[in-house]
Amino acid sequence: FTLGMGTLILFLINMHRKLLITGNRVKERNKGILVEATGNIYVHGLSYSPDTSDSYLALPCFTRSINEYEYFAISYNVLENFGSLYPSVILVVACEDDTIVTIGSNSVMLNGTETYLIVNTTSDLTGIRIASSKPLSVISGVDCATLVPNIGFCDHLVEQVPPTVTWGSQFFVGSLSGRNSNQLIRVLSARSATVTVT
Repeated sequence: FTLGMGTLILFLINMHRKLLITGNRVKERNKGILVEATGNIYVHGLSYSPDTSDSYLALPCFTRSINEYEYFAISYNVLENFGSLYPSVILVVACEDDTIVTIGSNSVMLNGTETYLIVNTTSDLTGIRIASSKPLSVISGVDCATLVPNIGFCDHLVEQVPPTVTWGSQFFVGSLSGRNSNQLIRVLSARSATVTVT
């Protein structure tokens, strides 16, 4: 199909049971989804459920002349007593063949669109370092986070994480009109840094 300037198209990917990423067995790894075009495009992912949804900006595979790509997961606390139902997760999708991915002391080789899933049912995976020999798509989050204590509800959170080579040191964050609650800003650093908020 062809898109004109400023035209949006929506793809609904029916997550048939065969497409669900449920583990790291080799036969379950070919589940990445590739979206590509002949020109520059913007891709937005929506993880939808009738009860709670979240979305993320899908980032292109950043290719740089470096020896190692580095990513850090961002997630949230697992809902107490329900971690097995609503875990903290990291999903890695290889952009290229023969990509060596190292998470902690574990290494795995992935080919393009192959996936590797990390699930933690007891704790937040924020700060977990992912290193790779080639660019990745790293998506992390939690199925059910309680941002406000004692509220009785939870929210699905998901974010695609950029490689640290693209990170910056100055960000402008605004408040959304009509929101009556406080705004939570989370800052994650790859190295020691002094952070000020004004």
